[in-house]
Amino acid sequence: METMTADYEVSGEGLREAIKNGDVGAAKKLLSQGVDANYFDKQGSSLLHLAAVFNRTEIAFALMENGSSLYCKNSQGETPLDCAPATLQFKMKKKMEESGQVTFHPKVNLL
Repeated sequence: METMTADYEVSGEGLREAIKNGDVGAAKKLLSQGVDANYFDKQGSSLLHLAAVFNRTEIAFALMENGSSLYCKNSQGETPLDCAPATLQFKMKKKMEESGQVTFHPKVNLL
């Protein structure tokens, strides 16, 4: 769903709210307006951590395409992949492979 459901502040916190609300259109718009894809909230989670926790595949991909780090750790020491449900983990790893960022082997996880 690519509709704007609300106006969000053009900031990391605005993008955080769009992610929580599942507002794909707003998230992409905020990224195109220059919001930092590597923003961390007050709880110590990156935007990609939030997209992973809320299982927001399309937003996670948009963040990845805008340079969001898959290797950053939240305040609990987890990467976004650690926080993602199994299906989203698979999709994120596949996207990384397709973009040439990382190769995953069945028995060896390089992250």
